[in-house]
This record gives sequence, structure tokens and C-alpha cells, in this order.
Amino acid sequence: MLTPIRARHPLLLSAGLTLGLLLAVALAGTAVYMLHLPLPTPVPLAFVPIALALAIWARQSHQWRELGYRRPRPGRYATIAGGTIVLVLAITAWNIGSWHWDTVPGWLAFTLLVAFVEETFFRGIVLRMLLPYGWTPAWILSSVVFGLGHGINLIAGYQSAFTTLIQVCFALAWGLFAAAVYADTGSIWPVFVFHALFDAIQLAGVHQTTTPVDMTTLAVMASAAMVIGIRGAGNSAVTSPNEMSGRDLSVGAVQG
Repeated sequence: MLTPIRARHPLLLSAGLTLGLLLAVALAGTAVYMLHLPLPTPVPLAFVPIALALAIWARQSHQWRELGYRRPRPGRYATIAGGTIVLVLAITAWNIGSWHWDTVPGWLAFTLLVAFVEETFFRGIVLRMLLPYGWTPAWILSSVVFGLGHGINLIAGYQSAFTTLIQVCFALAWGLFAAAVYADTGSIWPVFVFHALFDAIQLAGVHQTTTPVDMTTLAVMASAAMVIGIRGAGNSAVTSPNEMSGRDLSVGAVQG
């Protein structure tokens, strides 16, 4: 079951935490540029301390299970979720075709870091923080925030407006799918592994996926998300506020 995080102003707090995450990435980008650091992306510089902070907080407050780091239960829509994950990974790998195998270990380490921070933050914290509004608003809002957050690549000048638009739409579909699977299984592990593998396949590839393939995988994930999310996987997996234990989560104790 997903336990809502209690906060006085969950929407404002979620927005503030997300802006803080984006600011950390922006500051890391500035540091890489100003100090001429030999990094292909500023993300590790921002995400490593964030990952450490999340891990320390989860350990000290015994929140690993509440965040979703537990064995997945047999979800009602496990076949749809599993089939979607396998299909998206297969289509992506087929379109790329070949990889720089010597870069795979490095990129895999990077994508594990990204998957841990983003899935823990947006699914384990932001989604649950918005659950007091109900499953559907939390599901949609957390996914929209996740998608719009990828617009920072345009602001930073890393890519064109069209590429960023595709990425934002893709991230939105990803967020909807990931949140639905998280609610259906009660575990963050399936989407964590999916996230890391998908990004590693992309980054280590000799070529990038084409726009038609990106749109196809976007449609596949969005369709699966609609089936899993709208048909009640989230509603059946959410603990109501009246069933919550009396102990506040550490992040939920912050009063906005």
C-alpha cells in the first residue's frame, strides 16, 4: 500500500522541492562550465549529494519500505506492466542496433544514480505527498511535474526546443506509467530497474533512437498507464489518511 505523506501544503511543498532539485542541477551545470570540469553532464555533480541525502534520510527515519524499496506484490496489471517494459526496451534496443560496449559500465552506473534519485523523489516522495488530494490528481500532477522538470535542458541550452518538447512529453508518459506501476505493485523496484536499463541502452548506443520510435514508445507507455492508472490500480493500492499510522514521515513533518 502507498502511504500518503502528510504535510500542511503538499502542493506548494512538492513544487518547492522540485524547484530545489532543478536548482541543484542548474548550479552543477554552472560549476561544470566555470571550472571546466571533465564531465559530459552536470547531473552526477548534483545527484550524488542528493542521492546520499536521500539514503541517509531513509535509513535514519526507517523509510525505505514506505518509499517503495520492498519486494513487488503481484499487481492486478502485472502482465500489462511487464509486457510494456519488455516491449519498450526491445523496440529501443532494436532501433539503436549497436553500442559502445566499453562505455556500458560507466553509463550504467550513471543511470542507476539517475533512476535512484528521480524515482525516489518523484514517485516515492512527490506522488505520495500529493495523495491526500486523491489518487488521480496525485498521479497526474506528479507526472506533469516530472515531465516539465525535463524542460531545464532547453533553458540550459543543451538541446533544441523541439527535442525538449519530445523529451517533456516522453517524461510525462513515463511518469504516468511509472506511478501506475508503483501503485499497482507497491514497489519502486520495477520502475527503478526499467528506468536504469532504458537510459543505459540509450546513452551507450552508437545512434540515438529516431523520433518515430520515440513517439511509438511514448504511445505504448501512455496507453499502458491509462489502463493501469484509470482502472483503479492506484485507488486500490493507496492507504487512506484514516488508516495511516500516527507517526509522520520526516519530510511530511515539514510545515509549508
